[in-house]
Amino acid sequence: MSKDIHKVSVLQAVTLVFVAGCATTRARKADPAVAQNAQITELQQELQAKDQQIQELISQRARCAQEVAAGRVKAGKRVVVIGAGKVGLTLGESLAKGGAEVTIVEAEKRIAGDVMPSFKWRHTTWVEELGIKTLTSSRVARITAEGVTVVNAKGVEIAVAADTAIAASPRKSNQELFQEFEWMIDELHGCGDALIPRGLDAAISEGFRLGIRI
Repeated sequence: MSKDIHKVSVLQAVTLVFVAGCATTRARKADPAVAQNAQITELQQELQAKDQQIQELISQRARCAQEVAAGRVKAGKRVVVIGAGKVGLTLGESLAKGGAEVTIVEAEKRIAGDVMPSFKWRHTTWVEELGIKTLTSSRVARITAEGVTVVNAKGVEIAVAADTAIAASPRKSNQELFQEFEWMIDELHGCGDALIPRGLDAAISEGFRLGIRI
């Protein structure tokens, strides 16, 4: 009799643990903050890997898009822009309007991956009107004084003559001010591009959720 009671007690305990575990799992899945933090962590890891690739390109002769946009570096007449996001497209379009021959290299299948859907068609139209050449599903293999060697999805190398190569992707947030405030303020929160550069809609959404929580 006592053995049976013991078995029932153990079975109930296991059942309670299992139910509690399921409830905790469901709570984590339902909690938007947990899902958001996991997504941010994943994006940060991805950006770190991409940033390392861009730093390697810059060390090979590529210029930073920010330096060119600010006028600290003058681009040549033949330009290769690495990255067809909003930064690369805007900079490439500006250089093309100034008379430069621009080629944009993008690792993804399509350009304007980080551009809002309602604005994608504008960049597509401008790229076509300005005669900007795009090489999608391609990566930069090497940069030399003569130009940029690009490898497409089929593994074929394409030599693009260029005077200037510009690294325009990925975008990286500047967190220097945020890190300085960490030692000055008891409670500090970040959202939007201050954490990870994405878009205005993500910044507004995160700001709204953060305002509700605090």
